[in-house]
Amino acid sequence: MNFLKSLFKKKNIDAFNVPITNKFQSYTKTALLTIGNESKDLTEDELYDLLIHQKGIPEFEVGELITFLPIAFCRLLFKDISWPEVYKEVYDNQKVLTRRFHDNQRYIIIEKEAELSYELENRDFTLNLVSRSSEFNAINKSLNDGGELKDVLIKETRIHR
Repeated sequence: MNFLKSLFKKKNIDAFNVPITNKFQSYTKTALLTIGNESKDLTEDELYDLLIHQKGIPEFEVGELITFLPIAFCRLLFKDISWPEVYKEVYDNQKVLTRRFHDNQRYIIIEKEAELSYELENRDFTLNLVSRSSEFNAINKSLNDGGELKDVLIKETRIHR
């Protein structure tokens, strides 16, 4: 429940403006390998605990990595989809902020690391990452229901802070 608790704590942290440390790229690589190789049978809570307690990634960064790594991999997997350039951050106080993915320094690092590993990794690695994305699950459902990739329309992602 730690991951869910962290999502629903009343923190209202403007994650966009939290300073990024020089260790974030290393955290990204660690999370990428962990999610890709070790997370197939883990719940979100178990993955959250693994990344914090066994891999030593700070809690705030784990939340960002668990949120954005699957999105970055999903965008790589489905390159032909027209992806929104922005996402919405929704706060407890009903405040909604629109953010550009490429204005988010953490996302830029995550995307770069995802691109570097995407071509090198196998199908299971990729599926372990993208299956944690709500976008992937929506696309997958649409395709399983008989839809075609050319008809998929992705709306802005909503991230609850």
